[in-house]
Amino acid sequence: MNYQKYIKDKKCELRAFYILENLTAGKIELDQPSPPALIEEEDLEKLRLILNEYMPKDSPVYDLWDYDLHFEEYLEADWYFEVLFGEEKTIDGNVEILTDYFLEKIEEFSMDYDQKIGHEKKFEEMVYNWCLQFIRDWRSNLHKNFA
Repeated sequence: MNYQKYIKDKKCELRAFYILENLTAGKIELDQPSPPALIEEEDLEKLRLILNEYMPKDSPVYDLWDYDLHFEEYLEADWYFEVLFGEEKTIDGNVEILTDYFLEKIEEFSMDYDQKIGHEKKFEEMVYNWCLQFIRDWRSNLHKNFA
């Protein structure tokens, strides 16, 4: 099924959520999909392998894989799926979690990202921006393929 057909088939449901969200001041809204609650562990792992293919490989964040650090396995499943399918308003909290993980691993593995050149806060801000762009690009890559 393609995206346009899916939207057409779900038009009534989407319209209902839109109307109810507006009439209830946001108390009723469409939930974020939560695959861990819906599918078996084996199928979840297969799904994650597919979704990982859409990670931006040219990002400094992806460099963690060179150290066999798979943040997507270390961080909670809820984090993983919220990053990909959550609302835009959830992105900052998830970027902070990834930033903290990235900074921790830079320190732990003595990775050289010229962090000693400037002010520590500036470096942390740069890593935050890398993580933000990584998440945005990951979402975009996924959406381009399926939408």
